[in-house]
Amino acid sequence: MTVIIHNPKRSRWVRIVTWLLLIFAAGFVVGGVLIAQTYGLNPADGGVLKPLAVRLGFGGAVAAIGILIGGGMWLYGTLYVSELVQEGSTLTV
Repeated sequence: MTVIIHNPKRSRWVRIVTWLLLIFAAGFVVGGVLIAQTYGLNPADGGVLKPLAVRLGFGGAVAAIGILIGGGMWLYGTLYVSELVQEGSTLTV
């Protein structure tokens, strides 16, 4: 049995960063939903609700950024190799 890769510390950091970015991504999704509901109501924005297409476009873009960040980090976490062991001609991940 030959250990090729063994990264327990880095594996722990990948998990921590994954969970932090998933929380961050959830904030983007919630922010996108709130933007889609209330964009334009602030006095600085004119105090009048923007048209539905504008609100959905802006809020959807913000939510999409969150979904991409969360999905990308989730995918990276599932593909991350923390240990690679060779036993004869067999590799175990």
